[in-house]
Amino acid sequence: MAIEKKYQKQGYGSSILKFTEKFAIKNNYKKIIIIARLSAMDFYKKNFFKTSGNIFTDVTVSSINMYKKI
Repeated sequence: MAIEKKYQKQGYGSSILKFTEKFAIKNNYKKIIIIARLSAMDFYKKNFFKTSGNIFTDVTVSSINMYKKI
């Protein structure tokens, strides 16, 4: 997920995550797994995602695997 810079910090990303979590719960998923840019890691941590593994380069961006059990 990426939110254009001028729209960040307005709740759009959190709304998308909430929608995704409701969908996952409705469909009996147990976990959401993402690849997060390091620059977005704090956002996901605030939404209760945990890191998994080491930092790596995804195309040209430093990234990390993250997950959330639901």
